[in-house]
Amino acid sequence: MFLELPNHRAVVTLFIPDEEVRQLFSMKEAYDAMHECFAIAGRDSVMQPPRLVMDYPGGWLRLQAGAMPQKGYFGFKAYGGTKPYGVRYVVFLYSMVTGEMLSIIDADTLTVNRTGAHSGVATQYLARKDARTLGVLGSGAQAKSLVEAVAYVRKLEEVRVYSREEANRNRFATEVASKLGVKVVPVRTPAEAVKGCDVVGSATSHMTPDPIISGDWFEEGSHINAIGAVGRGRAEIDQKTFSRSSLVVVDAMEECLQGAQELIDAIQAGVVRKEDLVELSEVVVGKKKGRTSPRQVTLFKSQGSGWQDVASAVRIYEQAVKKGMGKEVGVVGPPMRAPK
Repeated sequence: MFLELPNHRAVVTLFIPDEEVRQLFSMKEAYDAMHECFAIAGRDSVMQPPRLVMDYPGGWLRLQAGAMPQKGYFGFKAYGGTKPYGVRYVVFLYSMVTGEMLSIIDADTLTVNRTGAHSGVATQYLARKDARTLGVLGSGAQAKSLVEAVAYVRKLEEVRVYSREEANRNRFATEVASKLGVKVVPVRTPAEAVKGCDVVGSATSHMTPDPIISGDWFEEGSHINAIGAVGRGRAEIDQKTFSRSSLVVVDAMEECLQGAQELIDAIQAGVVRKEDLVELSEVVVGKKKGRTSPRQVTLFKSQGSGWQDVASAVRIYEQAVKKGMGKEVGVVGPPMRAPK
């Protein structure tokens, strides 16, 4: 038997659809949210349990939770799907004070923009200040977000894009050039997208453990954002990329050590030492150094995490409340507790 807690005011749960998230969570908002998120993690601590992974015949489900005591919120993102129908993302946000569900957020745009914003924050601290050229591998929504994030922190003069399908890379070039006002050149090979570029970003749908990017292609002084190969059994960059990088930075240490196949392989091969890895949050708050030389090759490896999703959801939810957006989908009643 459970009893209702007395003197409790019920809270309305706000549903925020993706079309409103797009209005509330621009790249500027995403960058600011992620920069604040990494700064909080660097100064204090964030709470994040291991990611729950469930595979079933024909599909999969992932749950990643996180909490930000500094702001009074916790929550989780659920995402999964099947090969014929693709992937959907939803974030559930709760009050850390009362435990009530505050919001359900359709999180496709949230995920795309916060992942791109990682690269923006990493590029701000790890790329050369005079970086002007970007090579990107991939032509989907995540690749577009990566370009937008890098363009937010560096004055780009040229972007090169590689995608397996010529039509996709041509479409990407047209759309990104129109949106950002920068020259975008579609190229036919991964090497053409990498060689000679100041910054490189990989955001492909490559699903095998065979890398598509060689460390031999990178110029001195380049910076790499490797964000596409999330999870075991996938690799975009090879071990030479790690060995050429004098600084390897990760977004979330445990997530990367458990799930980033490229990094796991590099550590097992002795190419990278675990104790030499640096978290981006440490660089943001100045606990660890970022780039120290214009000739240095730097690498950022991202896996994503629950507290980053929560930080993004908080930004979206608070803006939605302020602007009167979202849809009230019900009232969460008083919490229950067991009698003594």
